[in-house]
Amino acid sequence: MAVDGGNRFDPYEIGRAERGLGGSGRAALSRILVSRAFTCHQMEALLSRRLGPALDRSGAGIAVVFGLPETFTDADVPFAEACRVFRSCLSSLRRLAADGTRVVLVGEGGIASRDDRAGFFRHLVRIADPCLLLHREGDGWKATLRGRAGRCIPATGGPKVGKR
Repeated sequence: MAVDGGNRFDPYEIGRAERGLGGSGRAALSRILVSRAFTCHQMEALLSRRLGPALDRSGAGIAVVFGLPETFTDADVPFAEACRVFRSCLSSLRRLAADGTRVVLVGEGGIASRDDRAGFFRHLVRIADPCLLLHREGDGWKATLRGRAGRCIPATGGPKVGKR
C-alpha cells in the first residue's frame, strides 16, 4: 500500500523490477495500491480515514508513505492549521503501527519552502525509529541507520516485520 504526497512514486518501476527478475511485471503491479495526496488536508483524510480500512481489505501489512512533509509546504494553509493536521497525521500513523502495520515514511530533507515548514521533515527524523537517512555523496549514496535517541544501529539488525 503506497500513499504518495510527493507525486514521485512510480509503480511501474516495481513492474520493471519484477520483469528484471524473470517475472511478467503484472503480478507485482496487481498487488500495489496507490493513493495520492496533493495537500495536507488530503493527506490527513487518507491517513486518518481511508488507509486503515484499505489495509484491512487488502491484507497488506505495510504502508509506504511518500512525501508526507511535502504536503505541508502550501503557504495558503496557516502554519497553526498545518501543525494541527501534521499532528493528526502522526497520530494516525502511530495507530496503524500499534495495530501491527509496518509504516515506512519516505521523504526529502531539502524541501523548498519557508523555514518554518522544513521543520516537519526534521521532526519526522527525530521521532522515527529506526530512521534510515540517505545522502548523496559524489556519484553515490551514503546511508545512516539510527535508532532511539540518535544511536547508530547495525544495518543488518532492526525490528522484526509484523503482520497487520
